[in-house]
Amino acid sequence: MRSLFLLAPIVLLSGCATPETAFSVALPDAVAQEAQHQEQMINAGKQSRYQNRAPASSSNNYPIEHRIFSVAERVLIAAAPYCGNHVTPAYAVSVAAPDYGPPVVLNSSGSLREGDRVLTINGEEVPGGQNGWAMLNQYGAQLARSGQPITLTATRGRQKITAQYPVVQACAYNVAVQNNNQWNAFADGETVHIEAKLAQDVTNDDDLAFVVAHELAHNVLTHVSKQQQNVMTGAVAGLAVEALIAGLGGGSMNGEIAQMGGGLGGMQYSQDFEREADYVGLYILAGTGYDLEAGPRIARRIAEQNPQTIRYGTSHPSSAERAASLQATIREIQQKMSAGQPLVPNMAPKG
Repeated sequence: MRSLFLLAPIVLLSGCATPETAFSVALPDAVAQEAQHQEQMINAGKQSRYQNRAPASSSNNYPIEHRIFSVAERVLIAAAPYCGNHVTPAYAVSVAAPDYGPPVVLNSSGSLREGDRVLTINGEEVPGGQNGWAMLNQYGAQLARSGQPITLTATRGRQKITAQYPVVQACAYNVAVQNNNQWNAFADGETVHIEAKLAQDVTNDDDLAFVVAHELAHNVLTHVSKQQQNVMTGAVAGLAVEALIAGLGGGSMNGEIAQMGGGLGGMQYSQDFEREADYVGLYILAGTGYDLEAGPRIARRIAEQNPQTIRYGTSHPSSAERAASLQATIREIQQKMSAGQPLVPNMAPKG
């Protein structure tokens, strides 16, 4: 135990990677009020929880993978300014294949609307069903890499529509759908992983978009490598403590304190990295046009999954703190919108 107390200040002062932004943190009174709200919601039962949810989006009628990729594409495009040179060409239109007919538009920044049926791309006929979905994605990616715009023809009822889409930039991070029967999403530094179970439960696209934006923010902010750095920093500090104790005749160097230091280092800024991902994720969401209130709603959905998180957190802040801090970030973004200021996160002071 004395070793732990000796190690803690060394880890704290030994160069752990820290957050980059001045993320919002709610005041204690706001957190307490939010905790009470979440507990009342849980205690009131399932009907009350459903009343607090946003309506289900029509995209739930389509294959889950198509819905996730469609929402994610819109987020990846909005997040391009955060990704530096780690971008890839794309088009601001996505489709799904709900049946054997022509693919259906899900998201579009152009003149096509959700529900339009895509017939051709650059004059080439698009097959029906899953083959059409695959063709549009594969051929579209090929055209995007060449820098060419695409022209789509589609039907809307009896009306035939032609729409052109220029190449835009999107963050070059992968999105993967997991099927592990878990209510979860995570980032590994290169890929955003979304569990199908979570997407099936989070039926509103705005809410799903915030989940994607939060995990994407982890990748953009290099949180995975920063945590690995902090684990290594803690382990090195632990080795130093072991060497000191061994030199004083207090024991052998068996790696126990180094392991303890690695764990302590990994936890050092874990909650702050989650706060930062919420903060930057909400700024990314602001660029998509999705509802900013999706952030607090997802924090409350986490409380539904595990009511203990309402007031207590380990690697993540409590769900009450997350919802209240996200509300503070929404106010910050709205104030910048009203003042005509750039919608960019506030950066932490250097030094």
